Amino acid sequence: MTYWIWIYDLPNWLFGVLTIFVFCAFGITGVAVTRRWAPSLHHSTVSHNDIVGFYFGDITVLYGITLGLLMIDVWSTFAETEAKVDREAGTVAALYRDVSHYPEPNRGRLRDDVRRYTRHVIDVAWPQQQRGIIPKGNLAIPDDIGNDLAAFEPASEGQKILHAQSYQQFNELVQRRRSRILGVTRGLSGALWTLVLIGAVINISVT
Repeated sequence: MTYWIWIYDLPNWLFGVLTIFVFCAFGITGVAVTRRWAPSLHHSTVSHNDIVGFYFGDITVLYGITLGLLMIDVWSTFAETEAKVDREAGTVAALYRDVSHYPEPNRGRLRDDVRRYTRHVIDVAWPQQQRGIIPKGNLAIPDDIGNDLAAFEPASEGQKILHAQSYQQFNELVQRRRSRILGVTRGLSGALWTLVLIGAVINISVT
């Protein structure tokens, strides 16, 4: 949900303080509200803490393991996305170095295309991806790179080798760009969210 994207802009220390404060406030409020009401449901002076303790122990262990697995999945997604971005950046750098050896005016046009692509990813595409929006309408710059590469006619064997290498880097860039964009929709499934919410309701009710 894009409504909560501002959370990712908070410093880590502030996010940690707010998380602890909110959950502690929620727990203390729940105890204060139900402290007198819950015992009246039993109509007995006998403590039920032992029985509740058994249920609470079993449920919290299961729920804790579930949250741990979810944490691993979230961290894996983060690491995978970071690796995709790093590989795309490396491909852009390699393509820029390759086209820098082209003769003018092709060199100037291709270098400008790569620079525009990089600025577009940093200033437009990545902020959209951060908010869960699949970047659209940004195919013009990759198409410009492909068209300028196709317009170049190698005049020597060395230029043919360089041109083939540049095309290889360009194709890898297209693939890595697509892989990064597909990561926008990557997230926890509805079934896992349902499991987390049900577990939260059970833990709160038992407590």
